[in-house]
Amino acid sequence: MNHTWNWITGPEGRLFSSGLTLVILALLLAMTYRLLVTRRRKAYFSLSVSLGFLMGAYGLPILAEYGWTGSRDELDYTAQVIETGAFVLLNLGLLQLYKAPGGRERMRFYLLLTVALVLPARQWVHAYELPADVLLDLYRCLLAVYFFFSVGPFIRENRKYKLFLGLFLLTELMHLDNTYGHEVPKALPLLLERFLPVAGAFLLFLIFLNRLVEILQSTYRSAITDGLTGLYNRRHFLNVLARYLKHGIPVSVVFSDIDNFKKLNDTKGHQTGDDMLAAVARILQEESEEAGLAGRYGGEEMVVLLADTSVDAGALAERIRSRVEEETQVTVSLGYSTYSSGLTPEQLIKQADAAMYHAKQSGKNQAVDYEAMAGPKARQRKRG
Repeated sequence: MNHTWNWITGPEGRLFSSGLTLVILALLLAMTYRLLVTRRRKAYFSLSVSLGFLMGAYGLPILAEYGWTGSRDELDYTAQVIETGAFVLLNLGLLQLYKAPGGRERMRFYLLLTVALVLPARQWVHAYELPADVLLDLYRCLLAVYFFFSVGPFIRENRKYKLFLGLFLLTELMHLDNTYGHEVPKALPLLLERFLPVAGAFLLFLIFLNRLVEILQSTYRSAITDGLTGLYNRRHFLNVLARYLKHGIPVSVVFSDIDNFKKLNDTKGHQTGDDMLAAVARILQEESEEAGLAGRYGGEEMVVLLADTSVDAGALAERIRSRVEEETQVTVSLGYSTYSSGLTPEQLIKQADAAMYHAKQSGKNQAVDYEAMAGPKARQRKRG
């Protein structure tokens, strides 16, 4: 047991904790730099710079053990100064991930960064007869408290962020206790001082990873959906339909078109038209979410891909027609068709479109089955 404690509190433990922290920071830096190159946002620049300096700060203890011939105290103090400045930049970058700081907010961060760099000036510190490292440690504690209240409310991963700040503050308190509280540091406070930064770096990694996932999901979602209606866009709808047909899945397509939509736009304005598009889209989405998916094909045309063979396409189309009539200011005409061997995605949609056009021509506000409309020839082709 004593051997374990000696390893943790000795140079090996310091190297091990610094190495773990460096690995996590390196992963973070790789992600932020990649995003900086591709997206060119200020947040990624601030984060990349701060993470680079943090890696330098945690790399200095390793340098102290291998080949450093100067004063270790000065090297440790240099690492603290670098880490303090990087900590300010890091919190600025995290804030920039979620909001654009105003001019006053940016000035406060620059002021905090300036103070972090001014504190090491020995002549200024000596004027107050306080050791430079004491002032820096106290300043780092104040920074953690300040960011808790000023930046914390804007971070979506609020609990993780505040826990990260709490670990940072506890690390500083343990450092003060180990440095000034005892002639010989106790094992537990020294253990916490050395390994809490590893936990803090891991929390930071989780915060950024969650934010990255949000960005990727948002980017992917915007690439496959229509901005106005929230339905899948035409390209994604066709890709999914092609994938189903490739595997011979007997899907159905329901093709809908809002009746008299141009007249609605001309008489009540485009905002009303957009509202009706969104309302009809919501109904299509609700009716299809457990049986398939809905997409916007173009203009006022919307489509449903029905992949659940237990759901009757005609019944689904009728439910959509009925709800649109009851819940909105418009009506829709619908046509539907079921896949038969040899049909391409475009042909299947064309059949449903033809049935919808027939519904338009024969009175609107109705649902038409392509097979029933086409008659015996269509049924014969399906059997073939």
